[in-house]
Amino acid sequence: MTMRNGLLLIGALIGCQIATASAKQPAPETPVWSSTAQGNEASLVFMTPGSDETELTLSCRTRSGRVDFFVGDTSPLKPNLSQAGSFTVGRISFDFTGRTIPNELSGTSSFKGSLSGDAPIFNALTGDGNLEIRIGKSSQKLPLKTIKDQASRFAARCRK
Repeated sequence: MTMRNGLLLIGALIGCQIATASAKQPAPETPVWSSTAQGNEASLVFMTPGSDETELTLSCRTRSGRVDFFVGDTSPLKPNLSQAGSFTVGRISFDFTGRTIPNELSGTSSFKGSLSGDAPIFNALTGDGNLEIRIGKSSQKLPLKTIKDQASRFAARCRK
C-alpha cells in the first residue's frame, strides 16, 4: 500500500465515522400541543417533548369554570410585576391580567394568569394559524398545527 492510498483510506474511514456520528444525532424536537385529564384535573400544554420547559400551560379543575395558565418565558419583563396581556388568534382576541414570576430554569421571568373556561379564545384554537401571546413588551407566536380538537375538549372539561 502506498502512502497516498493509506492516506485516502484513513480519510475515507474518518469520513464514514463523521457521517455515522452525525446520522445518529437526534433531530431537534419541535414543540407540540398535548392534553391530559386525570381525576378532576385537566391540562393543555405546548412544549418540546422531553423538555422541562413549557411555552404555555393551561390547567383547570373539572367543571370549575376557571382556567389557570402559565407562560414559560416573558423576557424582557422583570419578575414580580402585575401585567396585562392578550391571547390572539386571527381576529379573535382575549385580554387578561396576571403577574410575572421568576423562572428558575431559564433565569428569565414567566407569567401566571387565569381566564374563564368559556373564554371565546378556546373556539379559535383549531389548528389554523398561530396563537399570539402578548404580555407587556413580551410577544410570542405558538403554531396551532398540532392542536387538533384538544382545545375544545379541554375547554369542555373546564366549563361549569
